[in-house]
Amino acid sequence: RRLEAAGIRAINNVVDVTNYVMLEMGQPLHAYDLDTLAGHEIIVQRAEDGVSFATLDGEDRALNPEILMIADRERNIGVAGVMGGLNTEITDDTTSVFVEGACFDAVRVRRGSKFLGMSTDASQRFERGMDPELQGYAVDRAAQLIAEFGGGEIAVGRIDVRTSSQPAWTVPLRIDRLNELLGTEISKDQVVSFLESLDFTVRQNGDLSVLVPSFRRDITREADLIEEVARLYGYDQLEPVMSTPSPVDFHKVDEARQHRLHRQHWFDEVMANLRNALTGSGFSEVMTHSFSNPDDLKCIDGNLSPVAVDNPISGEYAVMRTSLTANVLNLVRWNSNRKARNIRVFELGRVFRPRDGQSLPQESMQLCATLTGHRLDTHWSDIADPLDFFDLKGVVESTLERFPLDKVRSVPYDESHRIYDPDGAASLIIDEKQVGTYGLVSQAVLDYFDIQEPVWLYTLDCDCLLGLDAVERSYHALPKYPAVERDLALVVSEDVDHQSITDVLSDSCGMLLESIDLFDVYRGKQVPAGKKSLAYALRYRASDRTLTDDEVASVQDSAIARLGELHQAELR
Repeated sequence: RRLEAAGIRAINNVVDVTNYVMLEMGQPLHAYDLDTLAGHEIIVQRAEDGVSFATLDGEDRALNPEILMIADRERNIGVAGVMGGLNTEITDDTTSVFVEGACFDAVRVRRGSKFLGMSTDASQRFERGMDPELQGYAVDRAAQLIAEFGGGEIAVGRIDVRTSSQPAWTVPLRIDRLNELLGTEISKDQVVSFLESLDFTVRQNGDLSVLVPSFRRDITREADLIEEVARLYGYDQLEPVMSTPSPVDFHKVDEARQHRLHRQHWFDEVMANLRNALTGSGFSEVMTHSFSNPDDLKCIDGNLSPVAVDNPISGEYAVMRTSLTANVLNLVRWNSNRKARNIRVFELGRVFRPRDGQSLPQESMQLCATLTGHRLDTHWSDIADPLDFFDLKGVVESTLERFPLDKVRSVPYDESHRIYDPDGAASLIIDEKQVGTYGLVSQAVLDYFDIQEPVWLYTLDCDCLLGLDAVERSYHALPKYPAVERDLALVVSEDVDHQSITDVLSDSCGMLLESIDLFDVYRGKQVPAGKKSLAYALRYRASDRTLTDDEVASVQDSAIARLGELHQAELR
């Protein structure tokens, strides 16, 4: 009745005892019919590949060498830590019982349980780690109950086979550190009393040295002991106290440590700047798994072979992600299917790319941001205004303007990036190195992810931002002298981009050119085929005088001549 109240089916007086002791003491046990064991002995060994085994639930299961088995001299008789076999089960004809209690490796039991697709009461306990000193007590308790309720007679002695015992471990505990963390004034005697009540052995020699009992596998460091003391002292008695962190004296740390501290500080600053820029633009941060579906990654970039996970949660998370894009697009699909509109999300996370000849992948930080829908929420008084390329370009520019980057430019999309539509995407170049892409996701990728609306995507390799100097902001007084404004319309070939024009204008006009604005792009009957017209508004200003028309004309004519030489540009 007690077992059934705890949710365990009653079977017979012997098996019920092993289940009862498991609930009572936390130690899984298994009872064998001794007369069915060849040689009256059991052996722990790895399974042979491809061999099948019939477990107590009546299923034949294929084995592999990752699975730990219990065997007698002739055959397998149980899956260690998971379930016994039909060939040695307790029956009504059993007269001799062999009780086994074990402490199996948690990882090994977990792998076997996952491979077989079996999760039992025993495996769940072994997977979480067992007290290596509990088995003797549990076997004795089971023998006592079997003798009491089964009318049996207990054989003298017991067999104890083990690997070399793990020495008991000690953890140092500083009373000053404990009170500093908790904001308390607990005395040493009170701390000793708390710990000894939990079966810790405490040695006092200045600070405390605490011997951890075998059943407390979770206690490995000073902070764990402090948590135990806080629990017994009472969380309700802990008062909020302002702590004063000790300043770091860089003169007292070695050079390598100093470098790591500076690098970590700047890394945190970079991540904070990126987050602030994107949240300020209306984005919400998301976090996805570091694992991904290999088919999703193949759709994004089929050239990389991702690092496989040895023991994946499922087939959907079988490899380490080489890009954030697939996970973010899956998130967009999930939200879009639930009628979410105007999605603006980003993720900052690590990606893992394989390295030739090395077992460990290369880790790097990546940013992935995505937009869908319209600029503003739909309102009855407005016409729906869908997003376009320049909305995304504005997000890219606002993100990067927080960093001291001089040579940032966008170039036409590189078609090796299959995820984008070539007519609505660009590659981001910093210091002549491609560090990101942004644009409209291609229809083929949208179809694969089953997304029914346009998606604008932005990815950035964050490592390009590390090691930069801090941003220095400078402010200038309002100009004293008026500006001179000129419009300039140029006819150029289709392959000449806007950046090339502005670079020549800036170099030729020097400090007198205050701003350049592109206000019109024209293709049509008034320009030859294969050409386009770019119209610019130029503003000239000097800081120490009013410019004359002749000065502006001289500078602008020089720039036009230079454009003609380099790009065959003509005035329209």
